[in-house]
Amino acid sequence: MKLFRLALLTLAGCSLSTDPLAPEGSTKVLFVGSSLIDAHDLPVTLRQLAVSAGVSQCYCISFAYQDYELDDHLANGDALRALQSEEWDFVVLQQGPSAHLESRPRLVKGASDWMKLAAARGAQTILFMPWPARDSSSYFPAVIESYRFAADSIGPILAPA
Repeated sequence: MKLFRLALLTLAGCSLSTDPLAPEGSTKVLFVGSSLIDAHDLPVTLRQLAVSAGVSQCYCISFAYQDYELDDHLANGDALRALQSEEWDFVVLQQGPSAHLESRPRLVKGASDWMKLAAARGAQTILFMPWPARDSSSYFPAVIESYRFAADSIGPILAPA
């Protein structure tokens, strides 16, 4: 639990950047997921929380595209190139709500593949559980179950919504 809280506090210092070079001594976080990350300005929100908590800044890049699963990011290659070009402290993974039973194996596989790649680069993986759309709120228990299953299966830190 302490590691989870530390990870959230560290993530809270993030600011989005397009600068290819991270400032010296900064905590570096790579976000990989669907458009939920950018549509809700999650890295910016975390940065604002950090500022209010007095946490130092960190360097964040977000690769988040509409309807993308984690395996789509591997096929696309942009986030993978970013992972390989920097020494990241954290890689935050998110894949749509994943409420349907058939999407669970894809979540586990995609998160597992990214987790191995992140670990090879010395980064800690955080699996960020999203929330379903307001009109699909009845799916939230299934989302929770899928993300807990994935985290229990492969071992990243789970950051529930």
